[in-house]
Amino acid sequence: MRLLVGLGNPGPRYTSTRHNIGWMIIGRLTSEINPLKRVLRFESEVLGPVKFSGETTVFLKPLTYMNLSGHAVRKAVSFYDIATPDILVIYDDAVLPLGKLRLRSKGTSGGHNGMASVIRELGTVEIPRLRVGVGAPRGDIVDHVLSPFKKEESDVLDSILDNAARAVTIWLSDDIDLAMSRVNGKALIE
Repeated sequence: MRLLVGLGNPGPRYTSTRHNIGWMIIGRLTSEINPLKRVLRFESEVLGPVKFSGETTVFLKPLTYMNLSGHAVRKAVSFYDIATPDILVIYDDAVLPLGKLRLRSKGTSGGHNGMASVIRELGTVEIPRLRVGVGAPRGDIVDHVLSPFKKEESDVLDSILDNAARAVTIWLSDDIDLAMSRVNGKALIE
């Protein structure tokens, strides 16, 4: 079983912010799956388990707010007895240029509070993750990630979500090293 985790914040204030790109990608991935069982469990919106891209998959959108995402992830991992190599955490990265994808099998949080919470709760840095570039801030990073995409950025958001969804399906079908070679360094926006 695989666990796809999209990090974000609950509530209408955050719906279209950069920090919620993980949720947006989960939405893109699940938009054509019918019927899809959605439940509130593990302090999250849980979608599945369902067959997706040949794998039994659970989609998780923690409702704990970003900084406590690890609590929800730990509960889901424990309930479904999922090994950390079978988890993919998807989240925003303000260091990467808009639309740039970075798939990794492990690493530090890089200063991302949501990923730091996941690492802390699971007790390991060996957690696959897909970082999605949301552009560098021109001022305060918190204001930047909690702001919606600008008009010119919104025009390419669909392509970014499509590219990220393709990266997730590559991760599901390939081993992590092959998936990283296929995803990292590719065109930002098609």
